Amino acid sequence: MTIVKGDQRCATISAAAIVAKVRRDALMRELHETSPLYGWYSNKGYGSLGHRRALARYGATTWHRRSWALPALGSTVEV
Repeated sequence: MTIVKGDQRCATISAAAIVAKVRRDALMRELHETSPLYGWYSNKGYGSLGHRRALARYGATTWHRRSWALPALGSTVEV
């Protein structure tokens, strides 16, 4: 079930969104410690230009999705 603007209408959804973002940011900091060339900390999980360039140069890590089109690599990587 989809609730349009659920984070504005429901405190539970809003709280879950905040928890998810805080956890994602913590994970990005952890990944930056182990693989700083990808700029995890600054991209917060989104494909910044620097992150896409690192993908093209160094390839995908075990943390990158394998069944998603990776534009920086010019292909779709399958599991």
